[in-house]
Amino acid sequence: TIEKIDQRLEGSRPELFLRGFSKELLESLVTHAQGGKGAVSQSLISLLTRLASLSPPEVSRATPLPRQDLDILLKESGAAAPVSKEYKDTLNHLSAGDHKARQSVPGFPLEHYLATMEEPYLEKQIIRVNLIFMDQTQNAPEYEDLANKVMDFAYELPERGETLLLQTIHTAFISHTKEAESEEIRSLAQNFVDEMKDADFLDCIVTTLDEVGAKQQTELCDFLITLGPAAHDQLLNLLAMQQEITEKSPLLKVFESYRIEALTATLKAIPSANAAKVKKLLVLISHLGVGGAAPLLRPLLNHDDQSVVNGTLDLLLPLKDQAAIQKIRDMLHSDNSHPVDQGIDACSRYVLTDLTTDLLKLLEFKFLQESSFDRNIKLILALGRFGDKRALSSLTKLAQSHWPLFPNRLLQMKRTLFYSLKGYHPQQRKALLSYGLKMTDQDTRKICSQLLSSNEQGFHRS
Repeated sequence: TIEKIDQRLEGSRPELFLRGFSKELLESLVTHAQGGKGAVSQSLISLLTRLASLSPPEVSRATPLPRQDLDILLKESGAAAPVSKEYKDTLNHLSAGDHKARQSVPGFPLEHYLATMEEPYLEKQIIRVNLIFMDQTQNAPEYEDLANKVMDFAYELPERGETLLLQTIHTAFISHTKEAESEEIRSLAQNFVDEMKDADFLDCIVTTLDEVGAKQQTELCDFLITLGPAAHDQLLNLLAMQQEITEKSPLLKVFESYRIEALTATLKAIPSANAAKVKKLLVLISHLGVGGAAPLLRPLLNHDDQSVVNGTLDLLLPLKDQAAIQKIRDMLHSDNSHPVDQGIDACSRYVLTDLTTDLLKLLEFKFLQESSFDRNIKLILALGRFGDKRALSSLTKLAQSHWPLFPNRLLQMKRTLFYSLKGYHPQQRKALLSYGLKMTDQDTRKICSQLLSSNEQGFHRS
């Protein structure tokens, strides 16, 4: 600390550093130094720095203290040596004065030096010093001890926002695995590289991602990217533990950096994963892009967990994968109404025109219960998305149907039917729209009139 002050302050004097203390305190320090108990500790010097700088009295000229006398306090070898009479007189002079009316030394960067005494700053300096020693030592036990201390600090760096220092540590370990002369040190360095890929260490990073700003998120993801595919399994486990995975999830950026490897490894992990994890993996695959992975996903169409099956269908149906389409066909022919409804929804969402005939077979023309209208309305809207002219004959039959039960639901179904005609070619729908214009329901006539008028403005399928 004394050396820093000498280097940074032009014309600095030790008496400015020590003044303001009571005579008893300074004599106690000297007595300790002369008592042979060892050099004055660094923490005590820091305390002296902090207290002596806060509030010195009016500057008075004192005889400059020889540096060699002050060094006695700092060197263990000279701890028992007596100080000179001149040094003792200086201490007595410095202890005099009004201790209640003190002010900082003009020009002294007090706040800066106080900050350097805070624990986070000191820990960063310790890390940097240890890295220097690690770079220089050829002693494996010493290297391991230094590296362990660095890693103890490293676990806390993500939360403190010290991502660049974390990157420096990782780079240093990587360098030592390649450039250290000692094979034992190279091996130790590799162990620490691997530790930075362990789930416990990665968890310190990932759990911080949602709690920091955009800049630090970017820095943390950049660090994870440097770990590369080798950390994929750990990162995959961490991803699976996320409650929700959105397109903005920072982890997805990391997987994108090694997309092919990530996709391949994720697909290999699926067979041994439980249903909850598989669903998360499917989200990742969807983000990375299915590409040529369809054959590896098809076995999941027979998974025991229906949510896994649904997730797989969501990946394969946009590709019009025939195995996925067949799965939907099977669902449409189920005796259970729930998978049938799911199949109809999938047909509408992904416009599965291959299943037009299958949907038409599900239309009901006799309505013994209200649920029949609900099913018909879903089918009508799905067919409207297809715009397949093969459906028009069945739709005409429905439009012309009469049923004594549930007249309001029947009317609602017919309005939906005429509305769905917007998905068909103008010339193909024209006859059915003309029939609708003759119906007594005003809303139906309005729908048909608007669609007929739009025939001249061009065909549009929503």
